[in-house]
Amino acid sequence: MIGRLYSRLTITTNDFLKAAYLGDLNVIKKYTAANRNTEFAITRNHLGRKALTIAVLSEHVTIVNFLITEGIRDAIGPGLSLLMSAAQRGNNEIVEALVANGENVNAVYGHHTALTYAIVHGHSQNHLDTIKTLIKAGADVNAEHSGRTPLFFAEQYGRDEIAKILIDAGSEVPRNVCSLKIR
Repeated sequence: MIGRLYSRLTITTNDFLKAAYLGDLNVIKKYTAANRNTEFAITRNHLGRKALTIAVLSEHVTIVNFLITEGIRDAIGPGLSLLMSAAQRGNNEIVEALVANGENVNAVYGHHTALTYAIVHGHSQNHLDTIKTLIKAGADVNAEHSGRTPLFFAEQYGRDEIAKILIDAGSEVPRNVCSLKIR
């Protein structure tokens, strides 16, 4: 009984990480206030993910913004950035928050940048907004990785509207690209 009561009065590391997953800002604030020794900045779940990563993957904008203001930085794994993950999901609000926090819009993982992740998964208006945000933030529309540019991916996946956005932003159109419908 006393153990149960005590756990309700204190917020544990697991509570903190669960709050990041569920989007409970009150628990996040209480835990960070009680753990000013930055323990919360290095706390990881069973998959090795920190609270900021969990909040980005769970798409909790308020948690992401709060953790960023607390100075938290993170990456999903070697090379894969939170910005890439948010762009892949088309979560423009989180992309804007991460860009404002100085995330590198041109970081490369494999053959992809945040821009190409948004293009490849770009099936919604959210992705269009995300692509525009990344371009405005300085994403290189002509970046080439293993012979592939953002326009190549737009053409490959039949994303004509995205191709038009890229071309309007200065993407160079190779002569062999003929399947795009960008009138």
